[in-house]
Amino acid sequence: MTTKIAQPVKAQLELQTILFRRVLSDITDDEANKPFADHLIPIKWIAGHLVNTRISLWSILTGKAVDPDYAKLFGKGTSGITGQSFPEINEILEKWESVSSELMESIENCTDDFLLSKPPFQTSIPDNTMIGLIAFMTTHEAQHTGQISVMRSLASAPVSSGFRLYQSVICN
Repeated sequence: MTTKIAQPVKAQLELQTILFRRVLSDITDDEANKPFADHLIPIKWIAGHLVNTRISLWSILTGKAVDPDYAKLFGKGTSGITGQSFPEINEILEKWESVSSELMESIENCTDDFLLSKPPFQTSIPDNTMIGLIAFMTTHEAQHTGQISVMRSLASAPVSSGFRLYQSVICN
């Protein structure tokens, strides 16, 4: 049973799952591999990075090991590495589903004392507790999910129509 303290972040993580599925729906592996512009990372790296973030959070909450393959491909500091062979986008989505289920279960098993304890590292969020760390991670996910959404919208929007671009990015 989820503690009252954990309910809001669990709801945020559930919302992020809905948005993650939506933003990657109907994207081909070729589209996910292609950077939108020079010096921008491809959608697939961002999606893998989000999965790696969930794996890392699950690892922190459970004490179990992270996935070394995902950490190597999608961990902090890997976005500029070129020539990597990434998993297929459908594999990334499947990994998301798997780790999300495990993450939700681990949050349900957290006690209030644990959630209010000091995290293993401090993030930019002022709340220096485990629940604060989880809240920070939900913000991190939201930022990157939005980034994918904008990249997809820009890729399909007519370049000559600034207003249509605004409508597709902001209004949808």
